[in-house]
Amino acid sequence: MKLLMKALEILNLVKNGSIKINLEKNSINMSRDNIIIDIWDLELIKKFTREKELESFNERIEKFAEELNRMKKTLTVKLKGKEIVKIGFNA
Repeated sequence: MKLLMKALEILNLVKNGSIKINLEKNSINMSRDNIIIDIWDLELIKKFTREKELESFNERIEKFAEELNRMKKTLTVKLKGKEIVKIGFNA
């Protein structure tokens, strides 16, 4: 969650164009109003969906979605190039 909040801070610096960060197979694309995270490593998804942590994760995502909406920004999460979640302003 802290990483996503830092990404929002960086996103506020982008006025034109975009930023793309590749982390092995995974990538983050940021433009003025959008963050697109494309996950190819299934182990990363498993870390976020552990049953005991899922409830607090959902609460954090809900708060993050509210912040995105307030800032008029959208986060899209893709799994192997296919959209699985979209939250925020244009969700």
